[in-house]
Amino acid sequence: MQESRWQSGPVDTANISPVRLQQLYNDVHHPLFLPDADNSPPPYSSVDDPPSRWWDDGAKNILCGHNLKDIELVCRFRTYSDDNLPRKILRIRPPAVLSSFFLSLHGGDRQTVDDLSMNQKVEGIMEKLAPPLTSTLDPLDIQELHELLQKEDVSQSASSLNEASCSAFKRIPFSDWFRSARDPYEVVDLVDHFFDWHGSLQDIVEENPNEMGKYCQMEKLLPECSPARWAVSQGLRRNTDVPPPCHKLIIDELRIFVTRQHQNYVAAVRPLAVLELRFRRMFLNEEEVDWSQRFWTDVDFFEQITTTPPLEIADRLTKLDLKELRLVPPQEFIDDGHRLQHVHKRCNRLCEAIQESIVFESQLLRPLAYLAKELHARRNFHSLIPTLQALRESGFDESVLPELFPLTNTDRNYSCYRQAYEKAPSVPFLPPHMRQVTHCQETGLSQIYSFLAYMNPKSLVQNLGEESSVQNLGKQEGLHHQKQRSRALTWTKLLRLHVARYRKRTK
Repeated sequence: MQESRWQSGPVDTANISPVRLQQLYNDVHHPLFLPDADNSPPPYSSVDDPPSRWWDDGAKNILCGHNLKDIELVCRFRTYSDDNLPRKILRIRPPAVLSSFFLSLHGGDRQTVDDLSMNQKVEGIMEKLAPPLTSTLDPLDIQELHELLQKEDVSQSASSLNEASCSAFKRIPFSDWFRSARDPYEVVDLVDHFFDWHGSLQDIVEENPNEMGKYCQMEKLLPECSPARWAVSQGLRRNTDVPPPCHKLIIDELRIFVTRQHQNYVAAVRPLAVLELRFRRMFLNEEEVDWSQRFWTDVDFFEQITTTPPLEIADRLTKLDLKELRLVPPQEFIDDGHRLQHVHKRCNRLCEAIQESIVFESQLLRPLAYLAKELHARRNFHSLIPTLQALRESGFDESVLPELFPLTNTDRNYSCYRQAYEKAPSVPFLPPHMRQVTHCQETGLSQIYSFLAYMNPKSLVQNLGEESSVQNLGKQEGLHHQKQRSRALTWTKLLRLHVARYRKRTK
């Protein structure tokens, strides 16, 4: 198959340093956690050791192991170049191991399974681990494409083009997008067919300059950032240098993930299941694809919740929440500025990341419940309430945390939360305060910025040391409350001055 001009070609990772790749990754993502310094060597560093080889070698190690769940992930996403690799490795495994895998996947009687031949066991295992793809590849019908463009009603023609484009896109599983990103030289039929279809659309537009007025009108009617609109636009302008939006949103993002510096192979494979859930939620579960949204591949929260104690995660979230809120000036809360929008997006992403992690690994419910308790102990409502909302939507038993879930009640503008928030300086959950800002700017802003007097209750106790007496504890708390009152008074004056200037400027 000829390489489609829609494809931007393989990324030369040999000429891009791992540090630069991480910078590119951070430029397009806003991580949920502060990045940690990592001076470990990259898994690959030259043309002789490309990322695809690292993935191939890791797949062999997993397939030779005994963790059936990891083997199933390797086979599902086909992280290897040779499609026969799992069968080759399974055929050299001991018969007892094959019988155990077969029983875990199919069930049945041990004696009956032991009597099966080696090929029967291997094929039975592969039937479950890597079932054949059900999507059939239709031949590229150029005549049908001409008929779609020749409809008299331009709006109907644009609608039909977009439906055909969405249909071709939704037939491509996430594993095929990953394979295309992992090894740009590998031929992935469904992905190549998708690019060829839109490349043919671009050719037809270029070859019919007499229909330029119709195609210009069609371009305006097609959804913004859709591949069909891109193909028509490039046909009108005869420009083939810019990759299509879908290619930029998905394959380039996955290439960044493929070339990232992972701790080990298992830490790279397991997040693929989380990314697959995210891909389905963003693109496949909706009737119409929203081409404008960017597919992000960071799995910071999943990596943290599976490797780090909830206490440390709560500290990191609190530290980052305070850092971001301090960067939002008062005017942003009035005008809904871009920094405030970034804070809201990060809050929503935390909720989505928790849901994705629970769907993949239900055993994470227990550490997530501990995380909610630690966030509450630190009075960090900014991350606590999204965590509780994600647990509720995932079917978590609310009776396990009866004192926390009432905070998510939206009655009377989150009255339960606001009562708890007013007891002491806390990291605020913004939606109820934003409603107050719309009615009374000074009161609403004063309540939001009371977090500037916040001090982590956990760190306050830890800083006292084990030998501190009750008298020292009272003295420390007294100094802490004096600082709180001083900060609150200072910021109340500044907020009043800011609101007065804003009113004077708007008159």
